[in-house]
Amino acid sequence: MAAAGAALVVVGATLAAVGALMTWATVGVRVVESNTDTVIPGIDFTDGLVVLVAGVGGLALVMATRVSRSEGSARTAANLQIVLGVVITLLAGAFVSRAGERQDLQDTLAIPPELRVDLQAFIDVGPGAFIALAGGVLIVAGAVAARASSTRAAATAPATAT
Repeated sequence: MAAAGAALVVVGATLAAVGALMTWATVGVRVVESNTDTVIPGIDFTDGLVVLVAGVGGLALVMATRVSRSEGSARTAANLQIVLGVVITLLAGAFVSRAGERQDLQDTLAIPPELRVDLQAFIDVGPGAFIALAGGVLIVAGAVAARASSTRAAATAPATAT
């Protein structure tokens, strides 16, 4: 089960990091028939940078756990991966749910608020934020599975005499 948990963490961390590099938002106007939309990758936002760093951190923790082979370090790494996964999930989830309300995205439109309705201004959430969100959920699921597996292994291991 620990290997399956680690595999989920690797997939989730990779998705989160790649998602941070992808489009998180597209802003523009629908009235103008030209290619005036602005595509914004996740790393242009503080949220996206944190997601990228947390994703890379999740991958580093998997590698460190595989090198260490210690039950204590495996549990500690799983706990840290859970925290990273929760951070990624919360940041990407908050972005997805509140993109239209973000002042930084509204400012990117560079259109006075009173003209936004007439010009049919829009803010669309891109696929990167959803991919990062899915990655965060997979990290949490994998880390919980790895944590449970390492706890079970420690409980069933024979006691050693010192």
